[in-house]
Amino acid sequence: MAYQINEFGEIIRDGKYNELPKKEQRLKLGTKIVIFLTNLITFFIVGLICYFRYSSKGYDKKSKQVCALSIVGFFSFFVLVVILQILLEEVLYYH
Repeated sequence: MAYQINEFGEIIRDGKYNELPKKEQRLKLGTKIVIFLTNLITFFIVGLICYFRYSSKGYDKKSKQVCALSIVGFFSFFVLVVILQILLEEVLYYH
């Protein structure tokens, strides 16, 4: 990001004031929620697509966050399935 210093010592930036470089940009909360929920619905295909899309465009932190969301989603899905299986066995066993 290019910037200049004027005669008063103030920084004049080109572009947006708080714009981060591509490598440092992070996902917004709404995007994280959408990726997490669609990963559960589409069996983590959306997570793979987003990971490759962000990493090919140079968004390093975004691609790492998508990967982490996919891993957390996979383990939470696995835990949910195990809990439901235990509950169903208990219900079917007592009836």
